[in-house]
Amino acid sequence: NFKRAKQLLVPGEGNEQLLSTRFEQPFRSLDGFGKERLSQSSIHIKSVQQQGDSVVLLTYQNAYDNKVYTLKCQLQEGNWKTDLAYSFR
Repeated sequence: NFKRAKQLLVPGEGNEQLLSTRFEQPFRSLDGFGKERLSQSSIHIKSVQQQGDSVVLLTYQNAYDNKVYTLKCQLQEGNWKTDLAYSFR
């Protein structure tokens, strides 16, 4: 759900552009089987590192491609937001 994903991004720093180019466009280019496989793949949390009160680094692996990624999550106005620029720039 890319509309919901945009709501969960840290504003600025090109995060919406990264969501589009790194995730939405490749997803939309998949055939039906690929989309189904990706949408049903498991996410395995590898580690969670607290970086103070308002930043968490979440390392995970997606069973679809088995690559390990680290997301930077920031607490902003009581909501956790994702900074894609940390990982995908």
